[in-house]
Amino acid sequence: MLPETTGIEFLRSIKEVPQVILVSSKPDYALEAFEHDVTDYILKPITYERFLKAAQKAKNIHEAVTGADGKGNEFFVKIKQELVKIYLNEIQYVEAYGDYVKVISESGKFVFLSTMKSLETKLPKEDFLRVHKSFIVRLDKITKFDSHTAYINNQEVLVSRTYRDLLKSKLNTLQL
Repeated sequence: MLPETTGIEFLRSIKEVPQVILVSSKPDYALEAFEHDVTDYILKPITYERFLKAAQKAKNIHEAVTGADGKGNEFFVKIKQELVKIYLNEIQYVEAYGDYVKVISESGKFVFLSTMKSLETKLPKEDFLRVHKSFIVRLDKITKFDSHTAYINNQEVLVSRTYRDLLKSKLNTLQL
């Protein structure tokens, strides 16, 4: 509930509408709400099933737009005089390379000017983790792990003591 304005008035006032699910007891506003690109419009009283349907719709739209499903999520880097596209879901790991970084991907190796810290802030934290001052790994690409090394397609990536426990907590492990 908005204190001094209605949801429709609020939508009229903003330029870029984020995902919005409007809840109202007034069916008259539904048409105008959809003209403002709301994700869904729920009439009161709300049932759990109806709310779940709206939330799933919002999740599906979010994944389609952000590429959270692993498709279309990419960034461009400047290599020599060209901008080259790197797909996030293909990255296996990133290695510090002096003043550059080297991205090891299913599509190849890419070396470009950047700091590890700068690149780390641009990578989704739920998918990537810094495991050493010189390495960032994509968590779902790790095939095995011991106390000092993560393995990605038989390639050894150093894991420092500082990041070891965090890596263990991020991996879906079954303790026997």
